[in-house]
Amino acid sequence: MNAPVHPPHVPDELIVDFHMYATPGLAEDFHGTWLALKNGPEVVWTTQNEGHWIATNPAIFDEIYQDYELFSSSTIILPESHGDAHNLIPTTMDPPTHQPYRMILNVLMAPAVIARISDDVRRVTIELIEGLKPRGECEFSSEFAQQLPLHVFMSLMNLPKEDIKQVKYWSDQTTHPDGSMSFDQALKHLYDYLEPYIVERREHPGEDFISRLVNAKVNDRRVTDEEARHLSVQLLIAGVDTVVNFLGHAFLRLAKEPALRRSIATGEQSLSIAAEKLLASLPLVTIGRRVTRDVDFHGAPLKAGDMIAIPTPLCAQYLRHDGEDEAALRSHLTFGSGVHQCPGRHLARMEVQIVLEEWLKRIPEFELQDPNAIRFQGGIVGVVESLPLKW
Repeated sequence: MNAPVHPPHVPDELIVDFHMYATPGLAEDFHGTWLALKNGPEVVWTTQNEGHWIATNPAIFDEIYQDYELFSSSTIILPESHGDAHNLIPTTMDPPTHQPYRMILNVLMAPAVIARISDDVRRVTIELIEGLKPRGECEFSSEFAQQLPLHVFMSLMNLPKEDIKQVKYWSDQTTHPDGSMSFDQALKHLYDYLEPYIVERREHPGEDFISRLVNAKVNDRRVTDEEARHLSVQLLIAGVDTVVNFLGHAFLRLAKEPALRRSIATGEQSLSIAAEKLLASLPLVTIGRRVTRDVDFHGAPLKAGDMIAIPTPLCAQYLRHDGEDEAALRSHLTFGSGVHQCPGRHLARMEVQIVLEEWLKRIPEFELQDPNAIRFQGGIVGVVESLPLKW
C-alpha cells in the first residue's frame, strides 16, 4: 500500500511524497501539513497510498465536485483498494442513479426534521456541560466532543447508548485507521452490527432513522435488503464521525484565541455567524474521485482510472466570503459541493450552534492544559486525538 507509485504519464515536476494518513509533522499541525501543498502546482501526484492525484487549489475544487461525468464517485476512499471495498450508497453513485437514494437522505435530514429535535440536543448538551463544569477541567475530545453527537445520533437511529464506544471504534477504522483491523473488517463489523436492527425494523418499523431508511421507496418500490444495509451503514459512519471531530478542532481554536471566544460569548458575533465561520475555516474531510477519461486538468495529464483527492483542509484559509452575510458564508466547501453535498449539514450546524451557546454561557473562559500535548491524526477526516482543557 505504501510502496511509491510513479506511473510513466506523470511528469517528475508534479511528483510529491505526501501520505495523507502519516505525513511527517501531521501529528503536530493537521491543517498546516496540508497547507504546505499550496505552494506548488494546482494538481500534483503523490507516490503514496497506491499513487493518486491531489488537487491543491481550492478554487478548482468545485470543478471536480460538479463534473461527475469526468470525476466519478464510484470510488471515493483513498487508497483505491479501500475505496473499492467501500461501495456504499448513495455516496458511490453518480447521477442519475444516485438521485432517488439521495432524496431519501434529504427527506430524512431535512431542516424541519432537525428543528424538531433541537430541544433534545440542547438538553443533552446542558447536562454534559453541567456535569463537567464543577471539575474545572476535562478531556474535551472523549468527555464531550464524542459524547454529544454520538448520543444524538444513536438516539436518532434508536440504537443502544452502551454501544457508542464500539460503534465509534469500527467507524474510525474506515476514516482514520490505526492499523488494528483492515478496512474490509471494519465495514463487516458495522454491517453485522446493524443487520438485526435492519431486519427487525423492516418488519416492525418505528419513527427512527433506520426504520425510515430501510422502508423507504426508490422508484415506487421498497429498497432491497442490500440497499437497506448500505444506506444504514453509510448514515452511521457519517453520523458518528464528522461533527465529533469538528468540535475538537473548533474548541482547540477557541481555547487558543480568547478574543474570538469572547466575541461569541458576549454576543458581539452572532451564534449562527460564529458557527459558520468556524465551519468554513476548519474543514476536515478528504475524499477522492475516479477519473473517467484521459484529460489535461490544470496542467496535470490525468488518465482514465486515476484517482484524485479533494482535500478540504486546504480550504482552511480560503473563505469565499467574509463579513456577516450568513448566506454568503455558507458557500464554503466544508460540507462539500455538488450532488453529494453532505445531507447531514443541517444537523451539524444545529449541534455546533447549540454547543457554542450553552458552553460559553457556562464556561466562557477556558484554556489548554498543555499546548504542547495536542496531537492530531490524519486520514479521511482530521482528528484532534486529545484536548485537555481547564477553566
